[in-house]
Amino acid sequence: HGFRSWPAREFAKVAQHLYEEGYTVLYPYMRAHRKSEGKYITFGVKERCDIEAWAQLLAEKHPDLPLFLYGQSMGGATVIMASGLDLPANTMGIIADSAYYSPRDVIATALTQSYKVPVFPMLPAMDLWARLLAGYSITATNCQDAFDRTHLPFLFIHGTSDELVPYAMGKLNYDHCKSEKQMLTVEGAAHCASYYVDPARYISYLDGFLKKYGKSPLQ
Repeated sequence: HGFRSWPAREFAKVAQHLYEEGYTVLYPYMRAHRKSEGKYITFGVKERCDIEAWAQLLAEKHPDLPLFLYGQSMGGATVIMASGLDLPANTMGIIADSAYYSPRDVIATALTQSYKVPVFPMLPAMDLWARLLAGYSITATNCQDAFDRTHLPFLFIHGTSDELVPYAMGKLNYDHCKSEKQMLTVEGAAHCASYYVDPARYISYLDGFLKKYGKSPLQ
């Protein structure tokens, strides 16, 4: 899920669909969000390691099931960045909806578009604050680092009217991905709203990707 959001807000309908199709669904809260521990949100820098740990846990519990990582917004960027880590062998693919290219890029966009302040000196000051307070840097990693390390297939989803994470960021992820990839572009969809604008097409792409790279869902 995304920044200051929660699973049910973004995945309720899709998770219900997957569950009804027979898939096993893990529905976690990311660190520093509601039911999860943690004090600081790190825009995927540390969360990617949490994703890796969840993936390893699922592989231990369900070693014979294909595993897919699926995220929206910050969660989308996080699963992309996690794809470059030591994921279990049954990891079959990554689904990234409304994902940004890097923590730095999305924060810079928010500074200029939402808060109307210059990137410099605000961004370096924020990075220093993050290092001192939370022990991470907003420039520590990006999606490119993961694309350079992974061979997993990707499904990218993005709406053309996304103002929070501009469509250009989603297209940048798609263009820089070196493995097998697909992209669903939904005209007129705002941030994380592609499912609601065109649910039939969204589910078609999602189901097609899961069945192409995984197994048929358990009955």
